[in-house]
Amino acid sequence: MKKYNISQRFNIIVVSILCITIFINLIVMGFAMLNITSKVSQGYAKMYASEIAHVIETHLSREIGLSLKLARTPSIIEWITNEDQLSKKLVALEEINSFIDLLHDHNMFIVMDRSKNIYFPEQINQQIPLEIAGVISKDIKEDSWYFDTINSDELYNINIDKDRFLDTYRVWINVKVEGPDGPVGVIGTGLYLDYFINENISSNKDKSAYTLIINKNGDIQLDGTANRDYEAYGYSSVYNFINEDRFNAELKESLVSEQSETILKIQNDNYDYAAVSSIKDTNWYVITFYTNGTFYTSNNLLLFIIMMVISIIAIIIVINIFIKHIFLKPFMLLIQSLQNKNIYLSEELFGTNRKDEFGLLSNTIEQMADRLVSSIPIGLFLIDSDFNLIYSNLNFISQFAAKDKEALKSTFKETPELIFANPEDFQRFKSILTLKEKLVVIEMQFVKFTGEVFWGEIHIQYRADNALSHFYEGILLNTQNKKDYESKLINLASTDSLTGLLNRHKFNELVIEEIERSERYGGPLSMMIFDLDHFKRVNDTYGHIVGDDVLVETSRLAKEILRTTDIIARWGGEEFSILLPGTTSEGGYIAAEKLRKKLETHLHSTAGIVTASFGVSQKRTNEDYTQWFTRVDQALFNSKNSGRNTVTVSEDQSDENTDNKAT
Repeated sequence: MKKYNISQRFNIIVVSILCITIFINLIVMGFAMLNITSKVSQGYAKMYASEIAHVIETHLSREIGLSLKLARTPSIIEWITNEDQLSKKLVALEEINSFIDLLHDHNMFIVMDRSKNIYFPEQINQQIPLEIAGVISKDIKEDSWYFDTINSDELYNINIDKDRFLDTYRVWINVKVEGPDGPVGVIGTGLYLDYFINENISSNKDKSAYTLIINKNGDIQLDGTANRDYEAYGYSSVYNFINEDRFNAELKESLVSEQSETILKIQNDNYDYAAVSSIKDTNWYVITFYTNGTFYTSNNLLLFIIMMVISIIAIIIVINIFIKHIFLKPFMLLIQSLQNKNIYLSEELFGTNRKDEFGLLSNTIEQMADRLVSSIPIGLFLIDSDFNLIYSNLNFISQFAAKDKEALKSTFKETPELIFANPEDFQRFKSILTLKEKLVVIEMQFVKFTGEVFWGEIHIQYRADNALSHFYEGILLNTQNKKDYESKLINLASTDSLTGLLNRHKFNELVIEEIERSERYGGPLSMMIFDLDHFKRVNDTYGHIVGDDVLVETSRLAKEILRTTDIIARWGGEEFSILLPGTTSEGGYIAAEKLRKKLETHLHSTAGIVTASFGVSQKRTNEDYTQWFTRVDQALFNSKNSGRNTVTVSEDQSDENTDNKAT
């Protein structure tokens, strides 16, 4: 029987492993190819439909928000209710002009419910009255959008049609205007259809996938070809487009259940699947039809398989050469040395501090490990229950800014508590080294040799080679950058970037907390809203840079007169809101009057004196936030109508305390 030496046996094993690995991978990849193609295509289709939905959401959300704010503007509601009064029309026109520039296509419209007159305002001189463009009629099919909106339970709807007054196709956002006694009209804007299609659909169109925009009833609103005459080719509904009973039933169920994303299977000659994604804040959906090979084909895997086989061969060859040079050669020398010296194998031969071949082998293996992990951007370490640092890579040492490995080992052994920023963390880590858990993940603060504190995440688990050898292996991830980034995100999400004040979202959260605290423990709670008078003139006269300086200076002046417990936020534009805990409406009036006088006498370096109008209200018992805010906002509106530079206090729960105070 032929005998093989270690090197020959190693070569045989390497070749066998290579052949078996390639064979197994080819079989597995062959069986998985179709499944991967299907799964990856579905994933891409979801992303594809979701991306288009997100683009449309982004395009529409701003226009919807502006239209809703228009519909809630008191001066516009006042004019719609009193259409024939020129003075109210001119006041409304001033507000309208400020909104037209903000709308994407400047295509604002207003319909009066009482007269059914429709107006299409443009950016015109404030002294020129709005002109009637036409009259809406129930008997005209093209005007059905108005009656659908005015009779709907929703605040707004979106439709696509050809306006008979403008003679053009547009995407229309229709918002119901609510008066004191019910709906008084409809207001909104229109987006140019060709631009909307090119920006949101055609730019995302794939040659092998077909995308439609449908509503909740399955009616086609838009498609990727920008063809609008759907009835001409019989596809006014998506259910006619596919004409498959099982698919149509599943699609209807999906639309009724309002799932945000779903994949439906199709069984016809044209398509295999449909990806459906809802468009937020609308009753529209993006539906993309595709085949298995649209986004990802099995051919893509062939190159991957070839590259994988080549990589396996190359890796095994490199490993073969590497191990022969690093391991087998010193190992053969070690065997020769042992045979010559007739030394028994014992555990003492495996120490890295030995000067013979086993010591060299141990050191060589450790050096090899160091080279392999030196580029890994995480700290690797081995430690026993007595805080003996058995091994640590360069990244672990550098995270503590230690001079060298020996200095770090010494600190871990003699004064390990100095490594931890908090004594509690040291005790937690110490207890973990006695638990023998498979895996423990903890996050705590550590101290560098320079004294700097940083956040780190440790993943540590127990290892036991035999009854006499056990230790813990772990990794250390420096998470300080993540903590700093999270802190930055929290700050950006809660503050206004210009003034440094809280933003509207954070202010609303704090108001709700204060309302709950007031209802639980009692005590008054008041709110103040103020708006800089004629601020648009400052921007128009001196420019937006000076306007921004005025906003920043106003914020500073307001904070000077407020208490530390008061909460101030920039509500939007030149409007600010202040929450006054533990303050009655009288106290709110005093604070508002103090700030009003401060602004009235403060001279800005360029803009001069910029006054403000104020609204103040104390929260009533059992009054919700929206009702309370509406009263404060109405008080501000009254201040503006009273000549501006005025404080108006809304009624609170005590009629004898405050009716309307003004200066």
